[in-house]
Amino acid sequence: MKEGKELVRARLISERISPFRPKRTHSRDMNSPAAGLRATLAGRHLPGLDGLRALSVFTVIAYHAGAPVPGDLGVSAFFVLSGFLITWLLMKELEETGRISLRDFYARRTLRIFPAYYVFIIGSLVLDTARGFPWPVEMTISAFTYTVNYYNAIHGHPSTGIAHAWSLAVEEQFYLLWPLMFIALSRHGRRALEIGLCATIVIVLAWRSYLYVGRGIGTAWVYNAFDSRLDTLSVGCLLAVLAPRVWMERVAVELTRFVWLPVLTAVAVVWLRMGPERLQYTIGMTLIAEGFGADMPKG
Repeated sequence: MKEGKELVRARLISERISPFRPKRTHSRDMNSPAAGLRATLAGRHLPGLDGLRALSVFTVIAYHAGAPVPGDLGVSAFFVLSGFLITWLLMKELEETGRISLRDFYARRTLRIFPAYYVFIIGSLVLDTARGFPWPVEMTISAFTYTVNYYNAIHGHPSTGIAHAWSLAVEEQFYLLWPLMFIALSRHGRRALEIGLCATIVIVLAWRSYLYVGRGIGTAWVYNAFDSRLDTLSVGCLLAVLAPRVWMERVAVELTRFVWLPVLTAVAVVWLRMGPERLQYTIGMTLIAEGFGADMPKG
């Protein structure tokens, strides 16, 4: 009896979320852009996003190699992609099983990221020590606890061998907290997820603007800290939650009709990035994330 109730509960939760299940289509619609989009979202891999991920990584690498490109745009794009993909996977799991296994989620993230990360951290620590540049205690602790972003934020983003690990720290903090928030909101349906994510984006934008404009906190904090960058990840999460909506499907199909739109989006994103610092570190970060989100259906 208890097992039967659990199955019914799982089905009700799954139905409230209305996950990435392809809608029934007439035979004449099987080759339409909408049908192709539905089939892609229903699959286990999103090949169209691989190009965006590769471009993001290339931009960051080129920046660190000295090329005159805004590497932080690559990081922002990767945050949006990460938010989308993690949410998409959580929704797929909820659809297929009726529940989210936190144990399995954290195990997958740990096995995927921890080994390479700690090899890099330990190797960097040994190399810097051998070269006569021992790490401060605070930096060492932040490196091994995935909090380099807050070390950078507090110390003005110093130039260290692990300074770029701040983005990995933001990702790990997101992986730790978002599944818990997803589970709590998904119990109340897709609408609760949408409202919760919209509220998060607005709150983080307001908080970052307050810190930068109202309190005069420098760019190191608003650029590195999880509490001021969560809106970028949340934009990707919101896009994943909205993707199965009929109106969102229509928007995506319309966007793909105009091949020049990605160029327009790129120009807008670069303008925001190269604009006044006051704009960039307040609403600009959110608008840049939304620009990348708008390009994802076309990617």
